[in-house]
Amino acid sequence: MRPRSPSPRAPRPRRRWLRTALALAGAVGWVAVALEEGERGASPTRVGPPRRLLLRATDLVVLDGDTVALTATGVTSGGRLRAPGRLVRLLGADAPESPAPWFVGDQEPWASAAARCLAEALQAARTIELVTRQEVDARGRLLGHLLVDGRPAGALLVEQGLAVETVSSWGDGGFPEEARAIIRARSRGSLPFEHPAAWRRSHRRQ
Repeated sequence: MRPRSPSPRAPRPRRRWLRTALALAGAVGWVAVALEEGERGASPTRVGPPRRLLLRATDLVVLDGDTVALTATGVTSGGRLRAPGRLVRLLGADAPESPAPWFVGDQEPWASAAARCLAEALQAARTIELVTRQEVDARGRLLGHLLVDGRPAGALLVEQGLAVETVSSWGDGGFPEEARAIIRARSRGSLPFEHPAAWRRSHRRQ
């Protein structure tokens, strides 16, 4: 008699959490490559229709003032968006640079203040929504806006003097309403830190 093949075991729920954790760990690992290889604002690709994804603060990990990692998969207004481990670069704002091995120096304490401001805003939010056209920059990061209680997170950072608005340089990215909100938040005074794009050019380690 031929021995029976063992019946396949049902997948354990904990494996789903393990896959998400591994995906997020991978994202955090290669964010260093994304930030090292080029400046923010690289030409995007994969233009698509606007999609919206409702999130919770626990679905996001703040990596710096203008970059987050997603840990959620959800259904958007335009279809399913596979999100675990995906990096999102916020449109319309450029935050100071944190310490990194590919830079000489950093833009502290403003870099940490920007990341803290974003994290606290997400924790206190009643609603969080990711709005994206599924455009991806040259480093593979998803470009979009995080709407915190209906307002772009970039506008919050710019208003607090913790980011430079980039709408004037790069356009609205297909989101004119969000871009106008960021422009309105712009301070007329000078910021206490150098423009992050200029700082990156002059402080990149050779």
